[in-house]
Amino acid sequence: MLPDVHKGLVANLSWNAQGNLLATAGKDKTLRVFDPRANQCVAQGADHAGAKGSRVVWAPKKDFLITVGFSARNERQWALYDPRNLSKRVAEHTIDSSPSTLFPFYENDNGILFLAGKGDGNVRYYEFSEDTLHELSQFQSKDPQTGFAAFPKSVVNVQECEIIRFGKLLPSGMVIPIKFKVPRADQHHFQEDLFPDTWDGQPSMTSDAWFGGANTPANLKSVNFEK
Repeated sequence: MLPDVHKGLVANLSWNAQGNLLATAGKDKTLRVFDPRANQCVAQGADHAGAKGSRVVWAPKKDFLITVGFSARNERQWALYDPRNLSKRVAEHTIDSSPSTLFPFYENDNGILFLAGKGDGNVRYYEFSEDTLHELSQFQSKDPQTGFAAFPKSVVNVQECEIIRFGKLLPSGMVIPIKFKVPRADQHHFQEDLFPDTWDGQPSMTSDAWFGGANTPANLKSVNFEK
């Protein structure tokens, strides 16, 4: 159980790779990191200044926190934090002045952040490089999304260099797949740089082991279709 320190609605939370720390973001404009087993808030700092709640996602391989929210002038922005020091931002960027809330999705194997806004038709994506994020491109559509969710890695088509797939919920209630593929001239051979060993989707420890202090790394598996 977390300490009762939040002064507003908690918008979302995100675990680190080891499962021993938990980050939260919400309406009280404060970003926090908790050690849930010790029932302690181990770090906190100022989050986005806008009135709407922000969102946070942990970038496991880089061990950074990425937040999306609104500035005091109601501009949408992302920010990057070192979880060991939340007193200042490592990097930040103003995106636009749209009023829709952004939802972050982080593809850990390739270090790519996807931002999908509720009511938007487009999806922006950024690459993590040198302790900051660089915009790659946008997926554009005339159909607005009322919801967005990432599929498990097990569904992607490795032979087509598909690194992630999303489900996009339309106002009609229909869900359509959105596939992100990296263009490669040779798709007949396994692309090792795009597909490192990835999480197998299974727990790596029991709840008793976790409460006992274990930080067992995630189980990894190969997706090499040539093996």
